[in-house]
Amino acid sequence: TLQSSRHHFYESLLHVLPASLVILNPQGQYVFCNEAAIRNPEIRAWIIGKTDEEYVTYRGFDRAMLAQRQAHYRQAVQERRSVTFEEVFDSAERGRVVQARTYTPVYDDTGELSMVLGYGLEITELRAAQEALQTLNSELEARVTARTAQLEAANRQIQHDAFHDALTGLPNRALFTDRLEQAISRSRQVGHPTYAVLLLDTDRFKAVNDTLGHASGDRVIEAFGTFIRSAGEHRLIAGRI
Repeated sequence: TLQSSRHHFYESLLHVLPASLVILNPQGQYVFCNEAAIRNPEIRAWIIGKTDEEYVTYRGFDRAMLAQRQAHYRQAVQERRSVTFEEVFDSAERGRVVQARTYTPVYDDTGELSMVLGYGLEITELRAAQEALQTLNSELEARVTARTAQLEAANRQIQHDAFHDALTGLPNRALFTDRLEQAISRSRQVGHPTYAVLLLDTDRFKAVNDTLGHASGDRVIEAFGTFIRSAGEHRLIAGRI
């Protein structure tokens, strides 16, 4: 008949759709399933008249999948609107599969539920690409953070080296000149204290270099620098006490 021909035409059309499509009756039983939804023809034929609970049990899928499907099915029917969610499951043929699924309730002229369309699109490759991109971004952020820390440390070291003696670690002439200029500037302002400059020298240091060598002279300078730093720290502590 004409009606059966049309039915066969539309059913054939739905079967060749690249997106998965199933139709469930108001009792939640499958009445149609296209090839994109279930590729195995035996399972596709078996599922007609079955519920999601029977299907999940039959395939040995995680029961959490069933709970998620049932929850979104009820939400779509109760709220009378389409509900979209992601579903992840393991396939023996393809491994991990990710699908974006949608339940859309369809009502008749009297407002009664006629059917529920379940359709979806596989997004496994998209999610894999997004996860790979996220991992790459995390790695890049970690590298940038590490590199920034290295540059900041190098900058601090450069700033330190520019104003400190490499041998003793004490402030050098450049820092002394800067601090002296600041002291002179402050002393010229009304109510600010004056300043004093103390000169320390090491007697017969040239003789150490000439007789024992520059390496020995360096050790004398290092020892002298340690003494100066220690004396300054003790004076600071005593002043605080």
